[in-house]
Amino acid sequence: MPPAWLRIAAALVVLLGGALVLRRAIPTAGGGHSPAHFVTDDLRDLSAAQLREVLSALDETLDLGRPTVPDADLDNLDAQQLRAVLRTLEG
Repeated sequence: MPPAWLRIAAALVVLLGGALVLRRAIPTAGGGHSPAHFVTDDLRDLSAAQLREVLSALDETLDLGRPTVPDADLDNLDAQQLRAVLRTLEG
């Protein structure tokens, strides 16, 4: 096979691959919905009071998940204190 045919075949492979990547990267009209639309649909039916309740519950959940790290520098802790800090971070 002459080298020119190999170059043409390589160019075709690159063009087809690029077209497939662009096709997946650019959303099409009427294409699938993003995952966020499920949350939007669920929240749309809630009243203002219910939305406030959801937000306060979310705030509480986020506050509970926040690790409590001692104010002291971690470099000054001994091995036992470091283990205690790691246990609190693991939950």
